[in-house]
Amino acid sequence: MRTITANGRRDTSDKAEVILMRILIILLASIFVVAGVEKWIDPADFEASLIRLELFPDGMISPVVVGIPLLEIVLGLMCLVTSTSRRAIQGLVVLTALYTLLLSYEWLRGIEVGCGCFGAQSGHWPHWALLLRNLGLLLLEVRLLRQAWLQCATEPGTTTELRSDS
Repeated sequence: MRTITANGRRDTSDKAEVILMRILIILLASIFVVAGVEKWIDPADFEASLIRLELFPDGMISPVVVGIPLLEIVLGLMCLVTSTSRRAIQGLVVLTALYTLLLSYEWLRGIEVGCGCFGAQSGHWPHWALLLRNLGLLLLEVRLLRQAWLQCATEPGTTTELRSDS
């Protein structure tokens, strides 16, 4: 969104908001790329967490162990490309919501913590902390999507992609 002041200059609050949105996108992308790389490098912890859930048939475990890290890495990198950022964030909303549901299911069933989100590191956090982390991620993702839709609604001829500058 652009605001021009009375003297014809761009409002600095708009520029600051664009910079903040860019920083938040980079942060979100980094979180998912790191999580995907951690799972890709050492898939054993992630696989063990999927087996503990007892939700997936044995034949589905291996494809999920390979596919989820790749999806996280690809969606994270797509966030950094202006033309694909909105779709990537939409995908991350779905993934984060799914992860949150699975964590809740794990907690309700009394299953030992260990979502495998960031490799072995995720086993050191209690369920409530992991759920709060996921809710924070969801809030960030929804905020970024809201910004994309606001840009579309207020600037004629724009797409709903997040843009770093206009």
